[in-house]
Amino acid sequence: MLKRKEKSKLALVALLLGLTLASKAQEDTLRNIQTTVKGVYTFKVAEAKKLDYNPEVDPPKLNAPTLTYSIEEKAYTTKPEIIPAKPQGYNARENERMYGNYTKIGYGMYNTPLFETYFHNTRSKNIDYGIRYNFLSSEYLKTNQVFSDNTVLGHLTYNLTSASKINIHSGYERNRINWYGFNPDSAKFDIQTTKNIYNNFSIGSDFEKRGESKNDFSYAAGIEYYFLKDRYRNKENFFEAKGEVTKMVRQHLLTVPLSISYTTFGKDTTYNRLSIDLNPRYFLDYGRLTLNVGFNSILFHDSIDNKPFWYPYADFKIKIIENKLMGHLGVDGGVQQNTYSYFTKQNPFLDTVIELKHTINKVKVLGGLWGSINNKIAFGIDADFGNYLEMPFYLCDTTPLRKYIVVYDNIDILNVKATLQLQWAEKFKSTLEFSYHNYKPGDQLYYWNMPSLDAKLNLQYNYNNKFTARVTTYYIGERYGKNVEYRDPAKAAQNSESVKLPALVDVNILLEYRYNKMIGVFLNGSNLTNQAYRRWLNYPGYKLSVLGGVAFTF
Repeated sequence: MLKRKEKSKLALVALLLGLTLASKAQEDTLRNIQTTVKGVYTFKVAEAKKLDYNPEVDPPKLNAPTLTYSIEEKAYTTKPEIIPAKPQGYNARENERMYGNYTKIGYGMYNTPLFETYFHNTRSKNIDYGIRYNFLSSEYLKTNQVFSDNTVLGHLTYNLTSASKINIHSGYERNRINWYGFNPDSAKFDIQTTKNIYNNFSIGSDFEKRGESKNDFSYAAGIEYYFLKDRYRNKENFFEAKGEVTKMVRQHLLTVPLSISYTTFGKDTTYNRLSIDLNPRYFLDYGRLTLNVGFNSILFHDSIDNKPFWYPYADFKIKIIENKLMGHLGVDGGVQQNTYSYFTKQNPFLDTVIELKHTINKVKVLGGLWGSINNKIAFGIDADFGNYLEMPFYLCDTTPLRKYIVVYDNIDILNVKATLQLQWAEKFKSTLEFSYHNYKPGDQLYYWNMPSLDAKLNLQYNYNNKFTARVTTYYIGERYGKNVEYRDPAKAAQNSESVKLPALVDVNILLEYRYNKMIGVFLNGSNLTNQAYRRWLNYPGYKLSVLGGVAFTF
């Protein structure tokens, strides 16, 4: 028999030999490992999933109302939600491919071609980049109802470290509209004399660095610039530099955002505006109770005046029933920096002479309740009351083209919004939103073109991630519009007779079928009730319209 010492030596030699062979085998194996990254981009809403917990519904957000009713006056809109893939890596089967890019091609009534494409680098550990191009146009030559949209957007995101990243983005938009509010029985216009074109170039960059621990500082900074020009020599430049610092102070979160912006606008004369915004927040979290306090402050220096503004901010939330019911109560206030870009997005049929003013929300009181009954039903109700100075109103002039002008008035607004979400089954869900608005203008008779009641019902069904059907119904209550008349060539405005616009129902349907992972078809129907309603006074929208096409992912 071997002695104990000899046995120990033999065991040591065997161990060393085994480690050597294992290391060699692992080295050879590593040479042959193939890593494949897999990610599938789908061009439609993901399948509804059954909730196995009681959701905490975010409260409905009520902002100062705008004239965007969310009813599409175009035959089709292209608003894909591009979510860059999060950097990650993992093994996958060799026969599985990655589908990250897509292209949509379609055609519809009123000579409406659609083309949209998106390319990106799919998934990468440290970098994400992509570019999207969209073209959509439509024309109803009988009434000069013509528009076209061209959009190019690009982005690049790079992870500098595990806690910091930088993003660069740029874009170009070209939007063509026609003033078609004239009466075709009494006036005739060449289509070239009724058009306006908005060209908008934008570029920006953002930087973010997160603290490595909860007690470290976190930083964010960025710059934004856009240049907007129309066909009639109106030009707007906007530049903004912004930053934010976040830090835990006595176990509660303190956030201090600061922004400095500069705006110029004009044609023959130029309007200049410099503003400095400081809006700190201190978030106190006590579990069932949270309190977010701070203030909104802004300093204006423009071509007309220099004014500082300061408004308190507070939002108190309480969990009334854990995971079932929450409530909140708060106070807010601030200043809306009205720009030409903002106005054209609300109402593209503007006159080419516009006056810019600030909209001041002197005080706004808000509160609400939201929660869930079970894992299938969630609800929310929210309300706010605010006093607004220099709120923009849109009135149509009496020139033959019926362009819209911007006038300002003080107004008190009460908003109440209720939301109900139902997850009927794993494949079927619905959302109902209902809003009530009470307006009390100062000099104006009504809050023109704005309804007191509006509602939205969205129904969605998804079968096996192959077939999707979505029906969206809008209801807009009665509202009033008005044509502005002038006393003299200097365009001193005087009141004219108001016109009641009847309530409307707009039903839209979207059907999508995926033949396989790479090919799908879609069909979109708008305004199925075939109403010739007027979203804006003198400007009827499209009646029934249908658009269909095919989509490819690759």
